[in-house]
Amino acid sequence: MIHTKRNILSILAVALAMLLLAACAAPAIPQTTIAPTLSATEPPADTPTVTPEPPTPAPTDTPVATVSLTPTPTVSPTPTASPTPKGPTMYSSYADLISFDPETGVAKFDYFDMLRGNDAVNFLVDHEGYTQAAAEAMVQDFADSEYVKKNTNPQLRAIDIDDVSLKLMYKPNGDPVADSISVSVTPAQFRSIYLLNTSLLLETYFYYIHVESDGSVSLVEQVYWP
Repeated sequence: MIHTKRNILSILAVALAMLLLAACAAPAIPQTTIAPTLSATEPPADTPTVTPEPPTPAPTDTPVATVSLTPTPTVSPTPTASPTPKGPTMYSSYADLISFDPETGVAKFDYFDMLRGNDAVNFLVDHEGYTQAAAEAMVQDFADSEYVKKNTNPQLRAIDIDDVSLKLMYKPNGDPVADSISVSVTPAQFRSIYLLNTSLLLETYFYYIHVESDGSVSLVEQVYWP
């Protein structure tokens, strides 16, 4: 009975010794360290506040100004204006109507000179091949209405009938005037007569162009010549 109790005590002693050994051999449980809560806006008291310095910009090369040279414009010489050619000199004279344009109103006349006496004789000798004697005999026999027509210049003179006074040997309806005295007509009537019968203005009577001292035409008149 005593032997049994000793054995039980021995077993308990061994078990206790083993528990102690196991307790010594087990690692220590680390204690949880609670870190202090830092304010989002305030740094910890023991942590210095560091203000970051702005980054130093990298040195850059000083740009060199670019100078653009403006080319000197080439100045073209101003062309010398050619003088505007003038029309033939206008002066009072007899003339034949050569053409007329009803749309533009432009009538073209061929001037001629009416020669009598010595002027007629000289012209016949110099331009028509007459001998002096033949020319004199011819001119001496002229009736009062006869003459020598001198027209050595083919140049035509243009006159706008809308800008001048007009007198014709025909009425607006194409009938001849009474007493062989020209009557005044309007530009519109001049056109009407021309469209009615062009020969009334181009072939029957010649004209006398009245020109003022300043060279402006004042009257275009059909002339009755017996």
